[in-house]
Amino acid sequence: MLGKKLDNGNYRKWPDIVYPVTNRFVKLRGKSENQRYLAAKIEKNNQQVFVSLYVSLGWYPYTVVQLDIIEIKKMESDLIIVNSETLKNDLNENGHATVHGIYFDTDKATLKSESIPAIKEVAKLLKENPNLKIYIVGHTDNTGKFSHNMDLSQKRSKSVMKELTTNFKINSKQLSAYGVGPLAPVTSNNTEQGRAKNRRVEIIKQ
Repeated sequence: MLGKKLDNGNYRKWPDIVYPVTNRFVKLRGKSENQRYLAAKIEKNNQQVFVSLYVSLGWYPYTVVQLDIIEIKKMESDLIIVNSETLKNDLNENGHATVHGIYFDTDKATLKSESIPAIKEVAKLLKENPNLKIYIVGHTDNTGKFSHNMDLSQKRSKSVMKELTTNFKINSKQLSAYGVGPLAPVTSNNTEQGRAKNRRVEIIKQ
C-alpha cells in the first residue's frame, strides 16, 4: 500500500492544483479510495533528494502516476570565471571588461584574499601585453552619500593597482586608477542582486 488515502474533502481539488490539467483527456484525480500519495526525503552523501509520488486510477480504467524528484544541491558561485584571455577579448571587442571575483571588505577599500586569483589574471594579461595600458575603474551601488561612494570607488581602484604593482610587479606606467562611484550602473539598484552587480571593478583600454 502506497502512503495514505487523501482526505475525502480534498481529493477533488488537490491534484488539479498541484498539477494543472491542460489536456482534457488527462485527469490525475480519481475517487478517494483509488488514489495514494507518498512524500519522502532521502539523504545521501550530504545531498538531499525529495520524492513526491501520486498514484490514481483517475477517471479511466488504468493507473495514472505522477512522480516528482527534486535534488537539492549547494548553490554554485563564481560561475563567471575570469581569465586573461577573456579579459583581452573583452577589451578588444568592447574596450572594457568587468573583472569578476574582486571583493572588498564592506564599505572599505581592503581587498579580500579571495580576490587574488582574479587580480592574478589581470597581471597575466598585462605581462603578456607589455604595451597595453589600462584604466582600473572602481564602481559602487547608490547606497549612502554620493561623495562617500565616489571616494570609496577611487580608493578601491587604487587598492587593485597597488596589488598589481607591489605583489605582481606590474609596471605602474601601464595603470591608472579612477573611481566613478554609482555613476555607471549596469542594472537597477532597487534590489540587492542589482546592487551587487553594480559593485564591481572594470578595466578599460587606454
